[in-house]
Amino acid sequence: MENILEIKNLTIIYNESKTAVRNVSMNIPKSSIVAIVGESGSGKSTIIKAVIRLLSNNGRIANGEILYHDKNIVKYSQEQLRKIRGIGISMIFQDALSALDPRKKIGYQYEEALRAHFDISGAEACRVAVNMLRQFSLPDPEKIMNFYPFELSGGMVQRVAIAMSVSLKSEILLADEPTSALDVTVQAQVINTLMNLRNEHGTTIVLVTHNLGVAAYMADYIAVMHQGKLVEMGTRDKIISHPEEAYTKMLIASVPNMEVAKFD
Repeated sequence: MENILEIKNLTIIYNESKTAVRNVSMNIPKSSIVAIVGESGSGKSTIIKAVIRLLSNNGRIANGEILYHDKNIVKYSQEQLRKIRGIGISMIFQDALSALDPRKKIGYQYEEALRAHFDISGAEACRVAVNMLRQFSLPDPEKIMNFYPFELSGGMVQRVAIAMSVSLKSEILLADEPTSALDVTVQAQVINTLMNLRNEHGTTIVLVTHNLGVAAYMADYIAVMHQGKLVEMGTRDKIISHPEEAYTKMLIASVPNMEVAKFD
């Protein structure tokens, strides 16, 4: 299967002293869902932030390559990165408020994002936004378009941010704990919307999650991280049913009844 993204020998450090990710390599097949799992601080979120080159100011890629369509984007300029962000690679952040401008209304930001990537009118962008917000069960989406982010609850802001990312129909969608702030019912809706995005549009999804039940339900492949290293990676069935490494076995054993997790 063709790889749309390849991570080779990636090492990431913070403050020139702490190694957050050490010599990690993984292949992301086109149109697949890959879940990266592991405990907090294992480096899983750092990896996807490095892919879109949005590490915090004190983090940097010390070594390795990130190949997108066989081109090493680690060496890309900011101008080159701007051209691939959005339609090429987009991201759902764990902290949705940090991804939205608190000074601008939801509608303005949503329409601006759509018109930056698609040749559509403001009216059409508004229609797309309202329809997508409605798909995520946000009450009175027309009214929400006139709200500022801080006027919404955390779960509502998270759904707005996910809706905006899904609307772009990117080649690759990086999702950092996208359902952690949501209740079980909305979580199931978001999970199935993301899976439909892959099934209907061929979007490749790289999902960071601490929830092994979500990974087992969604993913084609699972990568297990521990203390900044890739412990093992394989198909969902191999990792869930036939793990090889002690840490993976421990992780799976810690989740009761994971095999019957359903999000329908």
